[in-house]
Amino acid sequence: MEKIETEIELIKSETSPLIVKAEGYNIITTTDVEDASMFLKKISDAIKNIEVKRLTFTKPLNESLKNIN
Repeated sequence: MEKIETEIELIKSETSPLIVKAEGYNIITTTDVEDASMFLKKISDAIKNIEVKRLTFTKPLNESLKNIN
């Protein structure tokens, strides 16, 4: 249980700066569009990392449940 809480805190610390930056984003120039595109890539990578971490916890549980049924 402690490992899960540690992972959750790690995810929060990694994503909180992205959320703050996203809330303040204004796109006015083409340079802003390029910057936003790179920023969206960071968000996409963060989402993928979160999904991988989520699966490390849920996949064994789902396999156990599948074996029981």
